[in-house]
Amino acid sequence: MENDKRRSPRFECSGIAAVQVNPLEPPLSARIADLSLEGCLILLDKPKLLTLNIMVELIFNVNHLPFRVRAQVRAVRSNAAIGFQFHQVSQRTSLQLEDLIDELKETAAKRAKAKVMREAMGIA
Repeated sequence: MENDKRRSPRFECSGIAAVQVNPLEPPLSARIADLSLEGCLILLDKPKLLTLNIMVELIFNVNHLPFRVRAQVRAVRSNAAIGFQFHQVSQRTSLQLEDLIDELKETAAKRAKAKVMREAMGIA
């Protein structure tokens, strides 16, 4: 995508998530849809309007690895699909994200290879 301003690719993933908008309110339950070293796409279980550039705390779990990061709303696709950019990520969390991204890359490569093999064999 030519207008994509991301510096690192996102990879499909799944896991539970929560978005803490206001510390005085309960977190919004959600699911994570994709992840990069710099951000993610979160799908809220119940739609809620979030405005661009607000800061939140994200809690998510992918491949049994829990993460807690500060993030900024960078894209509002709908009241349920929100793109976030991570902020002030600790070195430890950054290293964990790198390891997880490597796992997601391997998984994506295996899926792509399996798809090519199925297509070559005429299997849908």
